[in-house]
Amino acid sequence: MHACARLSVVADPAGGAHRIVRMEHAAPVGWRPTPEAVHMVATAASPVGTDAVRLEILVGEGARLAVRSMAAGIAWSGTGSRQHVVADVGTGATLDWAPEPLIVTGRCNHRVDASITVAPGATLWWTERIVLGRHGEMPGSLSTRLTVDVGDQPLLRHRLDIGARAPAWSGPAVLRGARAVGLLLAVGPEPAGVRQRGAGWAAMPLDGPASLGMAVAGNATEMERAMESMRSVLAPRSAVAH
Repeated sequence: MHACARLSVVADPAGGAHRIVRMEHAAPVGWRPTPEAVHMVATAASPVGTDAVRLEILVGEGARLAVRSMAAGIAWSGTGSRQHVVADVGTGATLDWAPEPLIVTGRCNHRVDASITVAPGATLWWTERIVLGRHGEMPGSLSTRLTVDVGDQPLLRHRLDIGARAPAWSGPAVLRGARAVGLLLAVGPEPAGVRQRGAGWAAMPLDGPASLGMAVAGNATEMERAMESMRSVLAPRSAVAH
């Protein structure tokens, strides 16, 4: 399965967060707008096999968009599936991306790429959460890459490899046996810009202005607690409400 789902919003002249000007569904992804956010809805079992799914998101100047998902994602048995998220956040706009966790099953071979361009003066709140295997299951292979530019300047290049192709992933220099991992990136004119840590998480400032936080935990519940704690520390005051 090869598919591309697109979502574009502009500022709402009536004073709302945004106005949707383009919403293209493509199985296995559908969009469901609500007053609080636009939710991604799974319309087919994916990723599986060699599925390649692309999501394109455009947040126009001054618009505010929160993207969520209706349920956790599951990386099923595969031989090289891929998801690529491409997002562009315009001047004075805000994108708050926080889907439910991705569960990495034992027989998957999946890659997730995200490429985001943030205009100077825009705000980005980017959340990634990964659960390594179902109950009693070791994860398959997963590779994630996050590329973020502010204007034409690179801000962040982040990569995480898990599974048989990355034998050191569970060592002390990476996840140290953790079964859940989360990432939070705050970019914008009002990021906290602090170096701080808490139970299972640590954050550092980036040159952007921006802040990056990472959490590792023994299970999804512990990870969620760490992520909420990080968000309260890192979130720009202008970010979309969680």
